[in-house]
Amino acid sequence: MKMKKIEKMFEGIATWLMKINKKLENNTKEMNKLTAVDERLKKKINELEQGEKIKFGEWEIKRENVVIKGIEDREGKAEVETKEKVAKLMETMSVKLKMG
Repeated sequence: MKMKKIEKMFEGIATWLMKINKKLENNTKEMNKLTAVDERLKKKINELEQGEKIKFGEWEIKRENVVIKGIEDREGKAEVETKEKVAKLMETMSVKLKMG
């Protein structure tokens, strides 16, 4: 009689362990999926951050540039002459200019 009771307890424990193992397997699968999603999101965020850094860098470069139309820059003409014309134009407009 005691043996049957012990066997029944072991059957209950075995059933309980199988349920726990099943839940553990499901949790492991879900965790693996979430880890993969997390990696994809991190990669996407990194790509977006890189894109923003590039855009900002391009903006920084552009904000230092001025496009002037109407001043001819012909071949054979001294670069210094063109720079002088630009400097005079900027001075007329009261604009401080850094020329490299």
